[in-house]
Amino acid sequence: MPFGPGGYDIVPPDGLEYLEELWKAKLSDDSDWVVGSGDETRRSPRHTTDRAIEAGRTVDADRLMVHYMYPHDPFPLAESELFEPFDPLRAGDVSREIVWERYLDNLRFVLDEVEVLLENIDADDVAITADHGEAFGEFGFYRHVIGCPLPCMRRVPWVKTKASDTGTYEPEAPDPTMGETASTRDRLKQLGYL
Repeated sequence: MPFGPGGYDIVPPDGLEYLEELWKAKLSDDSDWVVGSGDETRRSPRHTTDRAIEAGRTVDADRLMVHYMYPHDPFPLAESELFEPFDPLRAGDVSREIVWERYLDNLRFVLDEVEVLLENIDADDVAITADHGEAFGEFGFYRHVIGCPLPCMRRVPWVKTKASDTGTYEPEAPDPTMGETASTRDRLKQLGYL
Protein backbone atom coordinates (compact mmCIF):
# COMPACT_ATOMS: atom_id res chain seq x y z
CA MET A 1 0.00 0.00 0.00
CA PRO A 2 1.51 3.37 -0.96
CA PHE A 3 0.24 5.12 2.14
CA GLY A 4 -0.36 4.37 5.78
CA PRO A 5 1.24 4.96 9.12
CA GLY A 6 4.64 3.52 9.85
CA GLY A 7 3.87 3.27 13.53
CA TYR A 8 1.55 4.59 16.16
CA ASP A 9 2.36 6.89 19.04
CA ILE A 10 -0.10 5.49 21.56
CA VAL A 11 -0.75 5.80 25.26
CA PRO A 12 -0.07 2.43 26.92
CA PRO A 13 -2.84 1.00 29.14
CA ASP A 14 -0.87 1.75 32.30
CA GLY A 15 -0.76 5.42 31.22
CA LEU A 16 -4.52 5.68 31.75
CA GLU A 17 -6.08 6.21 35.14
CA TYR A 18 -8.82 3.65 34.47
CA LEU A 19 -9.45 1.32 31.54
CA GLU A 20 -12.20 -1.17 30.76
CA GLU A 21 -11.60 -3.20 27.62
CA LEU A 22 -15.20 -4.20 26.96
CA TRP A 23 -14.29 -6.04 23.78
CA LYS A 24 -12.50 -8.66 25.89
CA ALA A 25 -15.54 -9.58 27.99
CA LYS A 26 -17.08 -12.93 27.16
CA LEU A 27 -20.84 -12.61 26.73
CA SER A 28 -23.24 -15.41 25.90
CA ASP A 29 -25.13 -15.08 22.63
CA ASP A 30 -28.46 -14.97 24.48
CA SER A 31 -27.34 -12.18 26.79
CA ASP A 32 -29.08 -8.81 26.97
CA TRP A 33 -25.73 -7.35 25.98
CA VAL A 34 -25.67 -8.69 22.43
CA VAL A 35 -27.77 -8.01 19.32
CA GLY A 36 -28.39 -10.23 16.31
CA SER A 37 -28.42 -14.00 16.32
CA GLY A 38 -26.20 -16.97 15.53
CA ASP A 39 -22.96 -16.02 13.77
CA GLU A 40 -24.35 -12.53 13.34
CA THR A 41 -24.34 -11.50 17.00
CA ARG A 42 -22.48 -8.42 18.08
CA ARG A 43 -22.12 -6.55 21.34
CA SER A 44 -24.99 -4.19 22.04
CA PRO A 45 -24.02 -0.54 22.44
CA ARG A 46 -26.08 -0.63 25.67
CA HIS A 47 -23.21 -2.59 27.23
CA THR A 48 -20.88 0.33 26.51
CA THR A 49 -23.46 2.85 27.74
CA ASP A 50 -23.96 1.00 31.01
CA ARG A 51 -20.26 0.63 31.73
CA ALA A 52 -19.60 4.29 30.84
CA ILE A 53 -22.37 5.49 33.18
CA GLU A 54 -21.02 3.27 35.95
CA ALA A 55 -17.51 4.67 35.41
CA GLY A 56 -18.81 8.24 35.22
CA ARG A 57 -20.53 7.83 38.57
CA THR A 58 -17.85 5.88 40.44
CA VAL A 59 -14.40 6.55 38.97
CA ASP A 60 -12.58 9.71 40.02
CA ALA A 61 -11.15 10.73 36.64
CA ASP A 62 -10.78 14.08 34.92
CA ARG A 63 -12.33 12.79 31.71
CA LEU A 64 -13.87 9.75 30.08
CA MET A 65 -13.26 8.47 26.59
CA VAL A 66 -16.10 6.17 25.56
CA HIS A 67 -15.72 4.23 22.32
CA TYR A 68 -18.77 2.71 20.65
CA MET A 69 -18.22 0.37 17.72
CA TYR A 70 -21.26 1.49 15.76
CA PRO A 71 -21.95 2.47 13.04
CA HIS A 72 -18.93 0.33 12.11
CA ASP A 73 -19.80 -2.80 10.16
CA PRO A 74 -20.87 -5.59 10.48
CA PHE A 75 -24.47 -4.39 10.75
CA PRO A 76 -26.30 -6.68 13.22
CA LEU A 77 -29.59 -4.87 12.69
CA ALA A 78 -29.56 -5.45 8.93
CA GLU A 79 -31.01 -8.38 7.08
CA SER A 80 -28.63 -11.32 6.81
CA GLU A 81 -27.29 -10.54 3.33
CA LEU A 82 -26.30 -7.04 4.49
CA PHE A 83 -24.73 -8.08 7.79
CA GLU A 84 -21.34 -7.51 6.13
CA PRO A 85 -22.46 -5.05 3.44
CA PHE A 86 -19.30 -3.91 1.70
CA ASP A 87 -18.54 -7.11 -0.25
CA PRO A 88 -22.05 -7.22 -1.80
CA LEU A 89 -21.76 -3.48 -2.51
CA ARG A 90 -18.36 -3.95 -4.20
CA ALA A 91 -19.77 -6.85 -6.26
CA GLY A 92 -22.75 -4.75 -7.39
CA ASP A 93 -25.23 -7.10 -5.69
CA VAL A 94 -26.75 -4.28 -3.65
CA SER A 95 -27.08 -0.54 -4.20
CA ARG A 96 -25.09 2.11 -2.40
CA GLU A 97 -28.36 3.66 -1.21
CA ILE A 98 -29.43 0.46 0.56
CA VAL A 99 -26.05 0.02 2.28
CA TRP A 100 -26.07 3.70 3.24
CA GLU A 101 -29.53 3.27 4.84
CA ARG A 102 -28.28 0.27 6.86
CA TYR A 103 -25.27 2.33 7.90
CA LEU A 104 -27.60 5.09 9.09
CA ASP A 105 -29.69 2.51 10.98
CA ASN A 106 -26.55 1.51 12.90
CA LEU A 107 -25.68 5.15 13.48
CA ARG A 108 -29.15 5.85 14.90
CA PHE A 109 -28.81 2.72 17.04
CA VAL A 110 -25.71 4.09 18.75
CA LEU A 111 -26.89 7.71 18.90
CA ASP A 112 -29.87 6.54 20.97
CA GLU A 113 -27.31 5.14 23.42
CA VAL A 114 -25.26 8.35 23.36
CA GLU A 115 -28.45 10.18 24.37
CA VAL A 116 -28.88 7.86 27.39
CA LEU A 117 -25.23 8.39 28.30
CA LEU A 118 -25.49 12.19 28.11
CA GLU A 119 -28.49 12.12 30.43
CA ASN A 120 -26.66 10.03 33.00
CA ILE A 121 -23.16 11.44 33.43
CA ASP A 122 -21.91 14.91 34.34
CA ALA A 123 -19.59 16.65 31.90
CA ASP A 124 -19.14 20.33 31.08
CA ASP A 125 -17.52 19.48 27.75
CA VAL A 126 -18.45 16.53 25.56
CA ALA A 127 -17.11 15.86 22.07
CA ILE A 128 -18.90 13.32 19.88
CA THR A 129 -16.68 12.17 17.04
CA ALA A 130 -15.41 9.08 15.22
CA ASP A 131 -12.07 7.39 14.64
CA HIS A 132 -12.62 7.14 10.87
CA GLY A 133 -15.18 7.51 8.11
CA GLU A 134 -16.22 4.92 5.55
CA ALA A 135 -15.84 4.59 1.81
CA PHE A 136 -18.87 3.45 -0.17
CA GLY A 137 -17.11 2.98 -3.50
CA GLU A 138 -15.29 6.30 -3.84
CA PHE A 139 -12.27 5.72 -6.11
CA GLY A 140 -12.87 1.97 -5.77
CA PHE A 141 -12.49 1.92 -1.98
CA TYR A 142 -14.92 0.26 0.41
CA ARG A 143 -15.09 0.28 4.22
CA HIS A 144 -12.06 2.07 5.69
CA VAL A 145 -8.39 1.64 4.99
CA ILE A 146 -5.86 2.68 7.61
CA GLY A 147 -3.97 5.75 6.52
CA CYS A 148 -6.04 6.31 3.38
CA PRO A 149 -6.12 10.03 2.51
CA LEU A 150 -9.62 10.00 0.97
CA PRO A 151 -11.86 12.64 2.57
CA CYS A 152 -14.69 10.13 3.05
CA MET A 153 -12.43 8.19 5.44
CA ARG A 154 -10.62 11.15 6.99
CA ARG A 155 -13.47 13.60 7.56
CA VAL A 156 -15.29 12.79 10.79
CA PRO A 157 -18.00 14.57 12.77
CA TRP A 158 -17.10 16.81 15.68
CA VAL A 159 -20.05 17.77 17.83
CA LYS A 160 -19.59 19.60 21.13
CA THR A 161 -22.21 19.44 23.85
CA LYS A 162 -22.64 18.98 27.62
CA ALA A 163 -23.95 16.17 29.79
CA SER A 164 -25.93 16.22 33.01
CA ASP A 165 -26.67 13.23 35.22
CA THR A 166 -30.43 13.21 35.75
CA GLY A 167 -30.19 9.84 37.49
CA THR A 168 -32.95 8.48 35.28
CA TYR A 169 -31.09 5.30 34.35
CA GLU A 170 -29.40 2.64 36.47
CA PRO A 171 -26.71 0.66 34.63
CA GLU A 172 -26.87 -3.12 34.92
CA ALA A 173 -24.07 -4.38 32.64
CA PRO A 174 -21.61 -6.65 34.42
CA ASP A 175 -18.07 -5.49 35.03
CA PRO A 176 -16.02 -7.15 32.24
CA THR A 177 -13.04 -7.62 34.53
CA MET A 178 -15.10 -9.81 36.87
CA GLY A 179 -16.02 -12.54 34.39
CA GLU A 180 -14.47 -14.77 31.83
CA THR A 181 -12.61 -13.17 28.93
CA ALA A 182 -12.80 -14.26 25.33
CA SER A 183 -9.78 -14.95 23.20
CA THR A 184 -8.49 -12.03 21.18
CA ARG A 185 -9.15 -13.97 17.97
CA ASP A 186 -12.80 -14.63 18.95
CA ARG A 187 -13.39 -10.98 19.82
CA LEU A 188 -11.74 -9.65 16.66
CA LYS A 189 -13.87 -12.04 14.64
CA GLN A 190 -17.02 -10.84 16.41
CA LEU A 191 -16.02 -7.25 15.73
CA GLY A 192 -15.73 -8.03 12.02
CA TYR A 193 -11.96 -7.82 11.64
CA LEU A 194 -11.36 -11.52 10.85
